[in-house]
Amino acid sequence: MPVEARLKREDEDGNVVPYVVTEDPEVDNPTGYADPVVDFGARARLETLTEAFDGNSVIGYVGDITMVTAASGAMYIGGAGRIVLPDAGNVRGLLINPADSTRLIYITRMALHSSTAGYCHFRRDPTGGLPATAATVSNALLANVPPSLGRIGYDYDLSQPLAGGVDLGTVVGLTANVRVVLDLPPLILPPGHSWGFNVPYSQGADFACSIYWVERTPALDDIL
Repeated sequence: MPVEARLKREDEDGNVVPYVVTEDPEVDNPTGYADPVVDFGARARLETLTEAFDGNSVIGYVGDITMVTAASGAMYIGGAGRIVLPDAGNVRGLLINPADSTRLIYITRMALHSSTAGYCHFRRDPTGGLPATAATVSNALLANVPPSLGRIGYDYDLSQPLAGGVDLGTVVGLTANVRVVLDLPPLILPPGHSWGFNVPYSQGADFACSIYWVERTPALDDIL
């Protein structure tokens, strides 16, 4: 039985209709379209099927999109591990899409823990206080997948914050011993650009963070 994930697209009259992506190209498409509205470079090959999107549940639709993305090998995770800040200072993180990259990076989620209260500030294309320690990048699909083109790093510095570039004007308040997952607004990082954060602490802290992103060839029309 083919594995499937339910998506949506518009028909010739502008009506939103379901689209079924299967791993069997011979399966008839009930909407009559030859190409899927969402194609992440590979047919979804899933061992289990989530509840079918019923046309009303946004959560169900987003869940299906996430599964298709992960199953195609396009979703990456870069974790900081445990960062121990011994005194007042800055914890810094940076995700870079290199200038020679052939993909767009879509930053989707940030999971973090902080033992000490503080504020997380975000910047685009920072130029100063860049993290010197590279983090390991893994793929949400635990199989042989293309390596990430994005590079990510975390570290701390007692005096130098992440600086320069553009202050995005976004601040996330952290309470002591917080554990939180932030579903970020759509953040698209073209080749040659970077996105990072800085948490200035007035005392020592234990910090941990993972950033989730998707890498796609630079074409927006096939994922909208």
